[in-house]
Order: sequence, then structure tokens, then C-alpha cells
Amino acid sequence: MGDIFGYTAYRQLSQLFAAVVFFHSSEYLLAVTIHGKFNVPLSSLLISKPYVLAMACSLLEYVLEIILFPGLKEQWWISNVGLVLVLIGEIIRKTAVLTAGRAFTHNIRVYHEDHHELVTRGIYKFIRHPGYCGFFIWATSTQIMLCNPFCTVAFTAVTWRFFSTRIPKQIRRVLLEAILWISVCGICRKGPFWRAFYKVKTSEIYAALILRNFLGLMRIHLIES
Repeated sequence: MGDIFGYTAYRQLSQLFAAVVFFHSSEYLLAVTIHGKFNVPLSSLLISKPYVLAMACSLLEYVLEIILFPGLKEQWWISNVGLVLVLIGEIIRKTAVLTAGRAFTHNIRVYHEDHHELVTRGIYKFIRHPGYCGFFIWATSTQIMLCNPFCTVAFTAVTWRFFSTRIPKQIRRVLLEAILWISVCGICRKGPFWRAFYKVKTSEIYAALILRNFLGLMRIHLIES
């Protein structure tokens, strides 16, 4: 029982709590700084019920294993590798946020906004989804840092599953948005869709926007199905 209050548990759990607090508080502060306080909900803290449950399970595994198998937690080279990976994941994630700026949001946007852009500079030159990649590395590495074998596998599987469904969904929304916008502009010009980018009248742009918004519910239905 004394292992719970020993140096190993103190250090590893302190590192976990520090990593979690810094990650979520910095996510929220960056969102407020970039988007403004009134445009950022508390959900930008990225703390959900499944997430809290996952962290609770990781703490439960840690407590049980340090009591029953204290030697497992003494694998400091594994724990230190996890700590380094936590820092790497954090750096990748925050670099993505700072590089994308206002184009980076915690919720998938359905409608285009003026500040939206396809970011291809900085870290986005090397990683297509650095925000997701950073979180994936960070989340799984917290369990490596704790020397939690079961939660390491579980966190890896769950986060991989989450992003494997979220990324295609996000891409479909972006592509469908672009296709509808180009097609609607092309209809207004009564010509090939590529001509819509040349000498489009203001009235035609308004008509395209009205039709595009009118099709919003249909677009959402197609994406969700």
C-alpha cells in the first residue's frame, strides 16, 4: 500500500496531472485568444464524459498495478519515453493551432466562413492533420508515461477509431461544401463551373448564397447518411 505514496507514484501521477491541466487550459486560452471569449464555449476545454471516464480508468489501472505489481511502474525508461512523447504531441498540437489561427476550431464547421482557408504552410506541409496527430500522440503517451499496458492499448485503439471516422467526415463536409458552391456559381453563370470565378455579378453571388443556404439541410442530411 505504501507504493501509492512513494516516489514513483508521486512523480508519475504529478506528470500526468501537469500534462492534463496544461493541455486543456492552454487549448481553451488559445481558443479565446484567437476567436474571442464570446465565440468560445466551455466545450473548447475538450473535456467530455467519455474522456473523463477514460482518464478514471487509467487511474484505476495505475492504482491496482502499483499495489499488485509495483515493479511494473519502475520501468523508468518506458515512463521517460512516454514523457518525451507527451511533450512532442503537445508541441505538434499547439503548433497546429498557432499555424492555422482562426481556421482552427474544435467543432467541425458545416458552413463556409470568410476566415476559412486550406492551410498548407508550416507544420501542415509535413502533416495533413497535425492537430489530430498531436492529440493522438499526447493521449496515448500519457498511458505510456504511467506504464499502463492495458490503457495504452485501449487509448490507442479508441483515439485511432475516433479520428478514423472524424477525418473522413470532415473531408466529406469540406468537399461537398466546395462542390455545391462551385456548382451553384456555375448554374448562375449558365456555363461551365470554372467560368464562375470570372466576372461574376454581385446579384449572381447573392443568388448563389441564397440557394446554397437553402440546400443546407439537404447537405447535412447527405453528409450524415
